[in-house]
Amino acid sequence: MTRMSKPSVFLFSGQGSHHYRMGEDLWSENGAFRAQLEGCDGTFKDLVGVSIIDLLYSKERKKQDIFDRTLWTHPAIVTVEYALAKVLIEAGIAPNYVMGTSLGEFTACALSGVLSFETMLKIAVQQARTLEAKCQRGGMLAVLDSVDLFEREACFGKVTLVNVNFSKHFVVSGLAESISELEKELKQKQIACQALAVSHAFHSKHIDDAAGTCREFEAAQELSQPSIPVMACSRAELLQSIPKGYFWEAVRQPIEFQKSIDALERLGPCKYIDLGPSGTLATFLKYYLPESSTSEIISIMNPFGRDLKRLEALLENK
Repeated sequence: MTRMSKPSVFLFSGQGSHHYRMGEDLWSENGAFRAQLEGCDGTFKDLVGVSIIDLLYSKERKKQDIFDRTLWTHPAIVTVEYALAKVLIEAGIAPNYVMGTSLGEFTACALSGVLSFETMLKIAVQQARTLEAKCQRGGMLAVLDSVDLFEREACFGKVTLVNVNFSKHFVVSGLAESISELEKELKQKQIACQALAVSHAFHSKHIDDAAGTCREFEAAQELSQPSIPVMACSRAELLQSIPKGYFWEAVRQPIEFQKSIDALERLGPCKYIDLGPSGTLATFLKYYLPESSTSEIISIMNPFGRDLKRLEALLENK
């Protein structure tokens, strides 16, 4: 197995980056990805009660359909990301670092050997069930404007700022009614925004009722030292070991995307490979990294297809 000339960073996105039929080009046309997903499917079905293949790719599913049930989206996101990462590794592309945002930190830790895929999925599913049982419905809204707007506009009073991705893109979280009201008001003001396909107010106080149960379940799982350094976006630091409660922290604390990228950039130029369902982190990087950066940015999956072409191009140029 070889590593690229520039250190490679596998990137994994979280809630809001998913959609029905994600990775469909790879599923239908790439045998390696299909084999990885089929290998994960038994565990997925045992824990969730439905096949991930049926969930994502059955004929009645359309990309534009609302896909926001946490019990399905939580494990589906990490399973698709993990399967694609394994394809790259088996093809000879190994990461020097792994970085996830929010739920993507689960995938990063599984790939680095902190826990098995099966244990990762157990934690994701248990967390999803607890959120559904104990927390009010919530939402998240991406706002395509300067984060200064959050301080200036009174309409943001009922929501929490949870992430700033670049100068014209930030995300807020809150209860479903508050997010709906905010979205309506911003659109009336002609401020571009987009509701994320989530049913809980991740990274805010509105999921705190699930904390105790989730932390207790996590504490019973056996974790190992990471074999690949993990850049934790919940802490904006490289971890050599995973602290207790880390997977709850990943979905509860703000996402420190910019600080995490800054820390990696200080190590030198990198080859960032976005393995998330929609290539969102690659997009954020293109807008965030300064022109002086010589880092490379690659994505594979997105909602518009041609995933296989992008995967083949990466493998040909490894």
